Amino acid sequence: MPIYKDESKNNWYVKGSYTDIFGKRKYFGKFNFKTKTEAKKWEAKKLLEIKVPVNDNLKTVDEVFEEMIKHKSLILKQRTIYEYNHLYVKNIQKFIGSMRIAKINKNHLEVIQEDLLRRKLTNSHIISVNCVLDLLFKFAIKKQYISINPMIYVDRAKVKEKKKEMLFLTPQQFEIFIEHVPQKYKLTIEMLYWTGMRISELLARKWSDLDFEKSTLLINSNYNSINHTITDSTKTGKDRTIYVPNFLMDKLRTRYAQMSKTDGFSNDFYIVGTNIPLPPQSVGWA
Repeated sequence: MPIYKDESKNNWYVKGSYTDIFGKRKYFGKFNFKTKTEAKKWEAKKLLEIKVPVNDNLKTVDEVFEEMIKHKSLILKQRTIYEYNHLYVKNIQKFIGSMRIAKINKNHLEVIQEDLLRRKLTNSHIISVNCVLDLLFKFAIKKQYISINPMIYVDRAKVKEKKKEMLFLTPQQFEIFIEHVPQKYKLTIEMLYWTGMRISELLARKWSDLDFEKSTLLINSNYNSINHTITDSTKTGKDRTIYVPNFLMDKLRTRYAQMSKTDGFSNDFYIVGTNIPLPPQSVGWA
């Protein structure tokens, strides 16, 4: 944006132009700056106001997505990063991955929406895909690769779904069901049913989390089935303590007495495992 000096008035002025998001040429300027420094400051402020990309806008969508994932990896759980990658590769990359991000417009994104509808995906899945697109373009704006999120112009895909009723077993039905569960998995299934824990939470529970006197269990970690590790937080990010019914506590005491005879046993052993968690596929035996 050129800065000029008006010799007749002995002052400075700014005069320039830019192309807006619709490809139209816009002109602007300001006169009567006493010094060149003042003109430069106004110029810098104007650049921010019109959001002229000052960074590398030649990057492809793939490159920006990879950069975003690298940044998000520092603040999000590995499971979330895995889901972002999966959604991107399966639903987005083949359409716009190799394109320059600055060239993406409504038409390109509506092709993705049409594909989501054609594949008869659920609304929750469609929302997740569009969430990744939103995150991608918002990141690109933050990095100044683009000046606006093209998703704001898109009619987002949505399918008509019948409201599904939550299915659950009554206590009477569960008593019938548990009779058909192999003995070595019964305590695991019973803990899931009677405490409401997630499978990933149960698999991460150690004997040190269980308070035998108060009949409570601390939930403060989670099993990551992607890399088979224990995370230091729950899925929701909030720790909680739950009550364990007395009849379950009796079974846990029996199991504890049996496991304590194992060589090397300590309270760091897993309740439904050994010194390593029970494989998650074992819980889904049925």
